[in-house]
Amino acid sequence: MKQINLIFGKAFSFEYSDKVSKTAVNSLQKQIGYYSFLENKEATDVRVMIRDSFSHKEAIAVNSTHEELEDGFVVNYVKWSISYRLKNNEVYSEVVLNKETNPFLRFLKRVNNIEFLTLEERLRQIVNENVLLPALYFFPDRALIHCSAIKNPGGEGILIGGKGGTGKTSLSMRLCREEDYSFICDDMSILTATGLIEPNMAFPKIYAYNVRGNKAMDKVVRNRMSNLEKIVWSSKRFLLGDNRVRISIPPDILYPEICKKPVRAARYYILDKQANSPSLTSQEINAELGADISAGIIEREYAEFNSHLKLHEIFCHEHNKAPIAAFDSVKENWKKSLFSALSQMQCFRITIPEGLSHQETLKGLREVIS
Repeated sequence: MKQINLIFGKAFSFEYSDKVSKTAVNSLQKQIGYYSFLENKEATDVRVMIRDSFSHKEAIAVNSTHEELEDGFVVNYVKWSISYRLKNNEVYSEVVLNKETNPFLRFLKRVNNIEFLTLEERLRQIVNENVLLPALYFFPDRALIHCSAIKNPGGEGILIGGKGGTGKTSLSMRLCREEDYSFICDDMSILTATGLIEPNMAFPKIYAYNVRGNKAMDKVVRNRMSNLEKIVWSSKRFLLGDNRVRISIPPDILYPEICKKPVRAARYYILDKQANSPSLTSQEINAELGADISAGIIEREYAEFNSHLKLHEIFCHEHNKAPIAAFDSVKENWKKSLFSALSQMQCFRITIPEGLSHQETLKGLREVIS
């Protein structure tokens, strides 16, 4: 089984081995089905293969989590392993799930998961976060930016960035559900050097704190759950807190309007919580500072993958061969693309007092942005 989709402006092909479970295939298909299907296309930019075992035969173990290949490397996570290779400017990535065969342990791991999902049901998240987004490291005309993106009623793209927990998702959710804004992406955006936002159809992740005080959203969330899932949601919320339980919801279920084509960005807001800030304030900043802040945030977000890329570089230098990508070059390309894109829009830093409540934060942000 093979199909090719246009994702982030690049041609991604997807293949599945016969032994991959239907649950895993369906999980990924539900997400990539939002992207345009490319017919009669042979050449691709990225090949994604979901397999029960790797196709390569020889690998050199650098440590317990990292192996080197002739044309790339393998990262061994606790529950899955992924290879990253480069051939003739085409990225190859294989994903192998380390499935739990014991039914009891399988259920316990599902309960332990923040979304109460099995490993196979999580495949769409695994592929998006560990394959689709890192694949952009190999394309200098695309830059990752840790932010949500929405389109206002006038057709302008609005980027809402910052560290986790600053209110990006909650604000986007309110604007898209209540004020005729349209969804472009949640949590991770892709910017072209020309200032276009490429849609990211990864299912929005809704934490319990995102629905606090919002009866309409709470109803949407609960309508997506079985009785068992409702019990687990309420129990974990009570025992662990609102930031330790979440659910992923398809964007067209969550929002009235979603954008499937690139949108030109007009404004970029960077949310920043500070303990010594007396009030919520907005200050315009230049593109260079915006690019530096954004590159630093995404570097921290992908610190684990970056460490493996650096290990790969060291290994290649020791063996007198070129790495498939060099982190310093990737970071420099990020800054160049971000600076080019941000130069074509207004950039603002919004300072949020650390002690300001979630609802007060949302109210203040809505007044600034809308």
